[in-house]
Amino acid sequence: MSDVNAGLIGAGLLGLTHAFCLKAIGDAGLFDVEVTKVYDPNHSAADSLVENMGVKKRADSAEEIFGDDRIDTIYIATPTIYHKDYVVRAAERGKNVFCEKPLYINYKGAKEMAAEVERAGVAGGVGLVMRYSPTLNYILDKMENFDAGRPILFSIRDDQCLPIRGLHHTSWRSNKELSGGGTLIEHSIHDIDLFGWFFGDIVVKDVEIKYHPKYKGIDNYVRIVMGLGGGGNGKTEGILTSVWHDMVGRASNRRIELIFERLFIGTDHDFLGPVELTEGDGETLCVNADEVLSIALKRLGIEDPKAEAFFKGLDYKTFGAYTLEDYFFIKAVAEGGKYQPGFDAAVSAHRLVEEIYNRD
Repeated sequence: MSDVNAGLIGAGLLGLTHAFCLKAIGDAGLFDVEVTKVYDPNHSAADSLVENMGVKKRADSAEEIFGDDRIDTIYIATPTIYHKDYVVRAAERGKNVFCEKPLYINYKGAKEMAAEVERAGVAGGVGLVMRYSPTLNYILDKMENFDAGRPILFSIRDDQCLPIRGLHHTSWRSNKELSGGGTLIEHSIHDIDLFGWFFGDIVVKDVEIKYHPKYKGIDNYVRIVMGLGGGGNGKTEGILTSVWHDMVGRASNRRIELIFERLFIGTDHDFLGPVELTEGDGETLCVNADEVLSIALKRLGIEDPKAEAFFKGLDYKTFGAYTLEDYFFIKAVAEGGKYQPGFDAAVSAHRLVEEIYNRD
């Protein structure tokens, strides 16, 4: 029997991503992990994972996965509206559960999900994948190990093609009843999590939201000004600009900048460098992707030579950060450790998202 026997609910883009990553981890011999069953009401999508991603069998229902005693871990990658029911059912059956972001269409439901996972005592993880971005881990390493002085500004401009075209073959993200909203909750909940991850306390100071003219309740422009750190009242300002547009060639893009008294870091590569870097009175340098990755893997605790070689060989334009994410979740399941970001981190992000929407 494998170290981890996983079931997968949802065979869309993110279901495919996790199936790919788990197979890669197993094939590399990092953990004995296998996706034994996948369920999706779109049977052809599920069949494709069986045929191409090493999944053993297509299940005829979600209940077939919940009721399989051989399955100890369940990945949930469905439209957001279904997350709560599936997470609660998994936890009630004693299954470890990894849920894609956002947790739910509202803060109340997200809190209830987190409480159920906590009550069940199972391992829980949430797909806030930016925490496994080599670029962002490199930036944090620099912040922690360079005398940068007082932080002044943390800015993210996040733009993405409305995810109902291109790589995204479903249209549910244009329906507020299924998604909970638009670019803020569905995409930039990642960014809200990043502000908290980097600086702790957040106080929302100013908000502007615009909505898509065709899809009711779907925000396609959000601009937020925040106070970061020091109870949210420090001198560090956070600015998030999040946009959904209709340019399929710009699938997902982030411009990230941090300015301290003696440090500037900027990048257009949210998963893997290069990174623009200015330290003190020195010249602005371009730190290449290889150096970014090497430092990031050390910060993440990848020290085993076999694992290090594996993660240095991944393509970070596609599945690299997701493979890191899945590796650490499977590690937590197999070794009985704690995974971050867990449901508590996701609930904190949801609280801020709801506050921002309520200001509109």
